[in-house]
Amino acid sequence: MEDEDEIIRFAEEAEVDDEVKPDDIQLDEEEEKAGGVKKTTAQKNEEIKEEIKELIADIEDIDIDEEDINPEEFEKDDDENNHIDFIHAAANLRAQNYKLEECDKFKSKLIAGRIVPAIATTTATIVGAV
Repeated sequence: MEDEDEIIRFAEEAEVDDEVKPDDIQLDEEEEKAGGVKKTTAQKNEEIKEEIKELIADIEDIDIDEEDINPEEFEKDDDENNHIDFIHAAANLRAQNYKLEECDKFKSKLIAGRIVPAIATTTATIVGAV
């Protein structure tokens, strides 16, 4: 979705549920059998481990031809590739999540332009030291 009008139309067509009231919540069968008792941390951790195992098994089943994988070159000055748009959106979502100050797109572009050379310089310095 590169077209702004398409994104706006998509957002307008999205269905948003009304606020859920506690009386509207239905317990599933397992919760009802347990008397609505919350699961312990150990139980939740065990469920998460099982889900992770299932996801890993699913990933291992994927047949990927390495010729189909092409790395994307990062280019901060090409607005057609949406790299800076993604970085800007992700940075502002992170800022909102951690109650940090949000930044404008130009500042995101400046910072992103400095990160790649900084990583290369740091890597070269470490390799030289080794």
